[in-house]
Amino acid sequence: NKDLAPGPWQQQGVELGATMIIPVPLPIGGALLVGEQTITHLTGDKNSTKTISMGPTVIRAWGKIDDNGSRYLLGGHFGTLYVLVLEHDSAFKVLDMKLEVLGETSCAASISYLDSGVVFIGSSFGDSQLVRLHQEKDEGGSNVE
Repeated sequence: NKDLAPGPWQQQGVELGATMIIPVPLPIGGALLVGEQTITHLTGDKNSTKTISMGPTVIRAWGKIDDNGSRYLLGGHFGTLYVLVLEHDSAFKVLDMKLEVLGETSCAASISYLDSGVVFIGSSFGDSQLVRLHQEKDEGGSNVE
């Protein structure tokens, strides 16, 4: 269903540097509001809003990993690649969020998770890349090959 829910949604304390909204598909639902220092999961229910802090950065691109919207790749303006995990219960209510640095890539204009840890990083500032993500960090502390 592509209809908009009745609104308006109201959210207090939205970060002034928020520049991106990422739709979160059902069964989790809602949206991620991405700022320069925080990421907030909004559902329209004030009691279920979750926010995570991050170091000052500008997220330029995102790509969904899982169909249920529980994991996202985020590309920072200096080429840092992050994974955002929405930890949820069996009813898909978000309990917590975790943000982890995976490694460095070209500065992403687009991110497409293909399959089996393979990701396309489309860049308008450098060479686009096809990278592989590993569960374990290498000796340099990166999950990106």
